[in-house]
Amino acid sequence: MFIQRKYLLLGIVALTVGAYLLTLFGHYKSDIIGAIQDIAIHMRKQKYSPVLMATLVTVTGIPPILGFTFAVTMTGFIYGFPYGCLPATLGAFLSAIFTCGKLNCARWIKLSEKRQDMYQAMQDAITQGGFKMILLIRICPLPWQLTNLILSLVPTVTWRSYVISAFIACFKFNLDIWVGSQLANLSDPDLPPETHRVTLMYMSFGVVVLILSGVWIYKLTMLKIKEQQEKLRASQEECQSLLVNTLPSKN
Repeated sequence: MFIQRKYLLLGIVALTVGAYLLTLFGHYKSDIIGAIQDIAIHMRKQKYSPVLMATLVTVTGIPPILGFTFAVTMTGFIYGFPYGCLPATLGAFLSAIFTCGKLNCARWIKLSEKRQDMYQAMQDAITQGGFKMILLIRICPLPWQLTNLILSLVPTVTWRSYVISAFIACFKFNLDIWVGSQLANLSDPDLPPETHRVTLMYMSFGVVVLILSGVWIYKLTMLKIKEQQEKLRASQEECQSLLVNTLPSKN
């Protein structure tokens, strides 16, 4: 009962803060967008700004730091598509390496009870599914920091599998970069009204497709994890049954 009240209170606080931020954005929309555009223009003129953005993506991709998706989207907003792909993809890959590499940032993180259940489920699924299961978990639209953390803690995930799956999955963030580039186009005051409408429709369609595909991949991943868990449980029960049958009976 106490936990339910706690989550209810947190939900009310989150909704209140969200409503306040939306109201604030509505009042100062032009000023906020103008400030973001000025920052983007300034960043484009800087020679080493891609290195800075790649560093920002790297840092925010290491748990428990937040802001990874925002940093990736801002990379697309600043440099456009496909020019923002390199710093964002490189930053995402480096964040995975730092989480599980020599720094081993994951060892300092303690999983919550809910995360422990997910960790155990993924560990069982990876034990049965191998690299294909690791790659599916990587592609799944779970927070990048969370997949970095959980996969770095699973003992059956080898360093080679971890690196290869992280490298392949990094390219999924090109979609976030594309969304950021479209937001930059929509915020351009010099954009003709007709082009603005077409860009808005194009981006809205892309976002809907992105959300639907993300939901489908998430459900598929959770289904595969459940199937692998059931296979592992059935295998363990079969082994126990064989062991019991082979033991000599006491008269």
